[in-house]
Amino acid sequence: MHHRRSVIAATAALLLSFGGVLTGLVGGTAAHAATSLCQSQTASVSGGTYIVQNNEWNSSAAECVSTDGNADFTVANSSISNSTSGAPGGYPSIYQGCHWGLCSSGGLTSTPIQVANLTSGKVTTSWSTTQPGGSNDYDVAYDIWYNQTPTTKTQPNGTELMVWLNHNGPVQPFGSEVASNVTIGGHTYNIWEGQQSTWDTVSYTMTSGATSVSNLDIGLLTQDMVNRGYTKTSWYLIDVEAGFELWQGGAGLATNSFSVSVNGGGGTNTVTVANPGTQTGTVGTATSLQAQASDSAGGQTLTYSGTGLPAGLSINSSTGLISGTPTASGSSSVTVTATDGTGASGSTSFTWTINPVNNGNTVTVTNPGNQTGTVGTAASVQIHASDSAAGQTLTYSATGLPAGLSINSSSGLISGTPTASGNSNVTVTATDTTGAKGMASFSWAVGTGVNPPTLTNPGAQTSTVGTPVSLQIHATSSSTLTYSATGLPPGLTINSSTGLISGTPTTAGTYSVTVTVTDSTGASGSATFGWTVNPAGGGGTCHVTYTLNSSWPGGFTAQVVIANTGTTTINGWSLTFTFPGDEKITSNFNGGFSQTGENATLTNASYNGTIAPGSSTTVGFQGTWTSSVANPTSFAINGTTCT
Repeated sequence: MHHRRSVIAATAALLLSFGGVLTGLVGGTAAHAATSLCQSQTASVSGGTYIVQNNEWNSSAAECVSTDGNADFTVANSSISNSTSGAPGGYPSIYQGCHWGLCSSGGLTSTPIQVANLTSGKVTTSWSTTQPGGSNDYDVAYDIWYNQTPTTKTQPNGTELMVWLNHNGPVQPFGSEVASNVTIGGHTYNIWEGQQSTWDTVSYTMTSGATSVSNLDIGLLTQDMVNRGYTKTSWYLIDVEAGFELWQGGAGLATNSFSVSVNGGGGTNTVTVANPGTQTGTVGTATSLQAQASDSAGGQTLTYSGTGLPAGLSINSSTGLISGTPTASGSSSVTVTATDGTGASGSTSFTWTINPVNNGNTVTVTNPGNQTGTVGTAASVQIHASDSAAGQTLTYSATGLPAGLSINSSSGLISGTPTASGNSNVTVTATDTTGAKGMASFSWAVGTGVNPPTLTNPGAQTSTVGTPVSLQIHATSSSTLTYSATGLPPGLTINSSTGLISGTPTTAGTYSVTVTVTDSTGASGSATFGWTVNPAGGGGTCHVTYTLNSSWPGGFTAQVVIANTGTTTINGWSLTFTFPGDEKITSNFNGGFSQTGENATLTNASYNGTIAPGSSTTVGFQGTWTSSVANPTSFAINGTTCT
């Protein structure tokens, strides 16, 4: 039976409070002495490289682990007895990185890896386990987290990647199976996917159960998620966890050894800084030079620095513009360095000669004004300059020209055919034979010459679970279009060639859908709209049992059992109730949720919408509270009051 995987952590405050207790305990214990961790207690192991956490987040039963201070732990005892159709009671585990703000040392903590740089072999992990089997119900799974920024102290907002080595009992990953028998890095997996409240859970389950893995390549699995549209290259890998989700029992489960290797340091990006060539200037005459740099990874922000600059000059760390007025003559060896967000850097060196004050010559360059052009269309601009001294020969140079253009050093004619779109900051310099020079700076914008595609927003959509739908997306362009979409209700897909959205919704809820259309030049347009999927109709008499599983200052978990006590099957359900206190639901399992004020609604998932007479289904959620965590007392299914 399907179950939903809920948030694996309790609150950060709870983790930190227990972690503080255990820091003193571990620090005062001899090396390799056993340390017992219960509830949500944690302990640093292997010199701080990893953290062991008991993480009993959805049960109050007695359950503890022990560790000897190395990268290992054993489930010493467990009385957890949760329904296998609901959420597990805990996730005792070991990790490297940051878990809800609690961080190990080094590794992923000091160097979160951007997905664009997560190539094969960049991050690998090995794990050896002992699995007792028997009547215990558990999984043996990695829990790997991606965030939209390099750090977070709360719930990661990217993707949750689970890798199931094995399981015992009738437990399955969250969501639904989207692919089978997929071979990645020498292992064969079935792939499951499901949308949580604020993140996506993707599970790769090994088709042949394993007790250990060696050098499991996280980069290969991540790139497969990228190819399937489940994560983005701009997000970051921040945490690799390995442990056991416990539904029933679990004593004897053990991690014998665990390691995470981050290879190659701070990223594999290549930063290239263009050499501007030898520069000259004059004491007392303002000068500027635009440093040009590029990064092999898209979306990176570069920071510039310079050494050896002539006195009076400085570099803007954000733009790379060197400017100022030289105060002393002489020759300087200058090095300009550009560094991206991963720590990758590139440098170039050149000579900058500052001449003494000129004895009278003045070179004036007429600014041609800002320029525009089009990729593939020839362009030319004549630079005009004059010298206060008669008979002087001027030599022209330029920096920052658009790709495909060049300047004639004798005539000052800029010509060529632009090869790439973008905005360039151009500086033209004219120098006479005495070293006197003049400059002019302007921008040059090069466009593609193709209008981006236009997409018509279809407006808000409404449909019903189990009823097929079809929506044609309309767009206009002068070239071939490719369609894509994010946030579609489960069960619906978009045809990349025609833009037709079709399928049969499987899960009730409200979804924010963004459709994007891209033409052959890479130009794109998009539209965002809401899509509400209502539950399928149903009937029957019902009984609801609400249980407060656990609570702590500011937070709680609760479980709801919905029983069909009537004689007709309930096909699709929506459970409504009102909190008597100020509780707010933040996440749930086995369905969707919404809340307005104290009025809450739980809706079925794709797999538990049907409740036969005499049967029941279990849902649950996690939330916050300030002044009261009192239980609700009145419930209704599809508008019918339950007992």
